Amino acid sequence: MGLELVNRATLPDRRQPDRGIDWYAHTTNYVSLSADRIHVLHLALIGLGMAYSVERFGYRAPRSQLGDWGQPPFLLPHPREYGLTAHSDERGTIRWTGPRYGDYVTARDRVLALHLPVDQSGIPVHKVTEPCGWLVQREECASALATYRAHRANGRRHPRAFGDDFIPFLTACADQNGFLVT
Repeated sequence: MGLELVNRATLPDRRQPDRGIDWYAHTTNYVSLSADRIHVLHLALIGLGMAYSVERFGYRAPRSQLGDWGQPPFLLPHPREYGLTAHSDERGTIRWTGPRYGDYVTARDRVLALHLPVDQSGIPVHKVTEPCGWLVQREECASALATYRAHRANGRRHPRAFGDDFIPFLTACADQNGFLVT
């Protein structure tokens, strides 16, 4: 199972029917991560200090189905807690509906936008490596990029895990509105 990183500023363009495959070709819009790449990206981000584990701050992060790194320390609300009902669309995608859908989305987005702690630089690593719909804030992107640039200025090599797409994507997201992990 892989992940998609989507620049939040470009989401409206992604949904336009005339965008097609060209939208995905721009590394400032979108990065796709295979399951193998998620693990090496996790290690590279932690190794360079661009990301951190919330376990360092006393949050328990139990192991997930994705590997050796932990699940988010915050529990996402379940749609049924808001009286929502699941329906499948023609493609088999589950859609939740009900009168309290807006309340559910507000509660979910509040959890997805959390970042800890304020004085810590970088990105909480679970936001980049867990498929939970995390919102990575532009400030987190900018902080991680500053760390990357400082390491590069001191002669550290560009990690292969970043490929040719991750740093341009992160730069665009730091300049705009962060990114969404799906």
